[in-house]
Amino acid sequence: MPPISLSYLNKNQVSSFQRLEVDLIDPTRKLYIFSGIAIPSFEIDDNDNIHRITVNVDLGLSLVDFQQGVAQVGLASIANAESEFVLAIDDARVDAISGTGAVTLSVDLAVSGDDSAINRFGFQVVVVGGIHATGVSGRVTWDRDFLDGSKLTSGQIASLFVVNANTVEHVPGESDNFATTKLHPIASAIPQSVHSEGHQFWAPYSFDHLPLNTPLRILVALSSAFPPGCGAGQVHGPLEITLRPNHLSEGGVDFLVSRTFTK
Repeated sequence: MPPISLSYLNKNQVSSFQRLEVDLIDPTRKLYIFSGIAIPSFEIDDNDNIHRITVNVDLGLSLVDFQQGVAQVGLASIANAESEFVLAIDDARVDAISGTGAVTLSVDLAVSGDDSAINRFGFQVVVVGGIHATGVSGRVTWDRDFLDGSKLTSGQIASLFVVNANTVEHVPGESDNFATTKLHPIASAIPQSVHSEGHQFWAPYSFDHLPLNTPLRILVALSSAFPPGCGAGQVHGPLEITLRPNHLSEGGVDFLVSRTFTK
């Protein structure tokens, strides 16, 4: 049977998902702890054979340097001779997929019996990996006519705008409906300095330690310091960014403030 793939982003596939990051004494390594309830809903109707399948759970973490991982799952084996059923987890392991570094929990299920199923199992995963800087950087530019940045205080600079890093979830449409995109904020940054070039001002931003192998979208929310009707639209760099072990950072993701910006 082909494996069952479950994602931490879908609550119908993984519920009660939690993630904890712990800094270690060794600054080059970090500890990650995951827990949740996987929902494979593996059902069979056959008491003459044992049906086996592997369930792969995407934990939403990509590590360039995956070092160690252990897993604990909630079910080992249940059987009854009278009713001739078997419900078992034969193996559980944690791996990082080659090429992407995606950390995955793989669990081997075995089921036999009339109308028998393993619908859910709880899990806890502990992973140790090396720390590699990953991130996105760019600048937000605006015209002097919108805002004169030459005399702003440090407090005023910090309150000009907020840059948000979001994960991107593509949700298929039902029937003839179009697919939709959901953004999930994971980090934010505020400007620390303002620079001038001719009739324009710009402020840099940067994010560190963004997740690998995860589609990302950067958005800018302006404050009331800018005139009504202004918005910041992206003018350079990919709209959807995916960082990978061979592409740890993306620079030049730039925005321009405009009253009628469209892209």
